[in-house]
Amino acid sequence: MQKQFIDYFTDQLYEINKKLKPDGPLKIKPKAKKYLLNCLENGNPVNILTQCCMTKYLEVRKIKQNGILTPVKSEIKLWKNSIPEIINLFKNYGFSLNWIFAFTRSDSDRTRANDETENEFKKMYKELSKNIFDILLLDWEDEFLNKRILPAKEILDNFNKYVKPTAFEMELKRRYEKTLETIISEETIDQKAIEQDVREKISIIANEGKIITEELFPDGLIIIPTEEPERFDFCRILVPDFKENLICILKTSPWRLES
Repeated sequence: MQKQFIDYFTDQLYEINKKLKPDGPLKIKPKAKKYLLNCLENGNPVNILTQCCMTKYLEVRKIKQNGILTPVKSEIKLWKNSIPEIINLFKNYGFSLNWIFAFTRSDSDRTRANDETENEFKKMYKELSKNIFDILLLDWEDEFLNKRILPAKEILDNFNKYVKPTAFEMELKRRYEKTLETIISEETIDQKAIEQDVREKISIIANEGKIITEELFPDGLIIIPTEEPERFDFCRILVPDFKENLICILKTSPWRLES
């Protein structure tokens, strides 16, 4: 009976995903359903993690917004509609929540937003969320982990063993495009430095996936991302079923001006 209840509940979540991605909705995996069922049967809160990466793009956005970060429509909708509606849906089905909204930083110092922009962005989101009491906004490194996640040494030392050349090239292309997007003034793009950044990034993401599942949430969690699901592909290097924790029910990249 409870399994049918979970199926019906996750059908509601899937409908949200279909509206966001009508051409390619993502089904909710059995692992996520099993975790939700376990929470329901044992009266445990559902651990939810949402990460929001603060990159140099925010500096570009700030310039385009005349020097002050102001909420775009998709951010207002995120905090005034989407997140409260998801919270209410979970509560209506009898779940309690332990939802962490984590401000993360880019893996490379070259692509990180400066401290002033980071603080301004976090302040803006905290203001938008001030009337939501079922989600906790924290700095991922400074307030939640109390450390910076380092690259997984075994991956860096045996990179070609863990990462297919095609996957590396795709990530390299993506990083190069993002680097071009965030150039504020005339800068020289160091191709070798970008390649090393990407190797380190992949190793960091893999290590982060392991830390999230084994250290931070050993009893399980749901990940509700604000990024494309592909961003978590490299988490599968050390945790093969990592992406089965994903439930994609928030708009992708709501912080972008064109969102």
